[in-house]
Amino acid sequence: MGLSGAEDEENNQRLISFLKEQHGDIAVEFSLSSDAIVAIAAAFQNGGVVIVAGTGSTCRLLKADSSVHGVGGWGHQISDAGSAFWIARRLIQCIFDEEDGLHPSPYSISKIKRLFLEFFGLCDKTGILETLYTNFDKSKIASFTAHVAKEANDDPLIRHVFRDAGKQLGLYVRAISRNFDEEMLDNAPLLLIGSVWQSWELLKDGKVPI
Repeated sequence: MGLSGAEDEENNQRLISFLKEQHGDIAVEFSLSSDAIVAIAAAFQNGGVVIVAGTGSTCRLLKADSSVHGVGGWGHQISDAGSAFWIARRLIQCIFDEEDGLHPSPYSISKIKRLFLEFFGLCDKTGILETLYTNFDKSKIASFTAHVAKEANDDPLIRHVFRDAGKQLGLYVRAISRNFDEEMLDNAPLLLIGSVWQSWELLKDGKVPI
């Protein structure tokens, strides 16, 4: 089985033991890993890399010897760089930082502020604080990313943040490449999963040297 968040081997074994005891008739053998690792195994015969960029983000490497290595995937408080939540939060932060005079935006915030207020049904930017804190809704915040992606061609700020997201996802690959063997350094199989990759044209220029 491949389950989201199944990264802790001790917890995995606990669930496997439960399944054997309570539902031992449904299978001869039980195996549990994260859904990211199962995706790699299904896509590539001799291992590879997956970068998941949806609501959150993570990068995992499965090698031919079945060893697993990971970068990111620790949730929005620690990582999730380049994810839909990360992009949306960055754009929202641009509005607050510009109007506070803290970090002036490199581009006009006029369009992104209009889209932001319309999408969340707000009269004022401070209305988003309830969704960010009191009644936190990560998926709702993240869904703003797909909405603004449609308007990116006409707005340099949106393109700027998406390009930075592409760079962040590239940094995942650079970090995980420390664990590549010689063959993978020449040609690493790469699997891209998640809604953010639908905006590849906006991400692709955010490159980092490997």
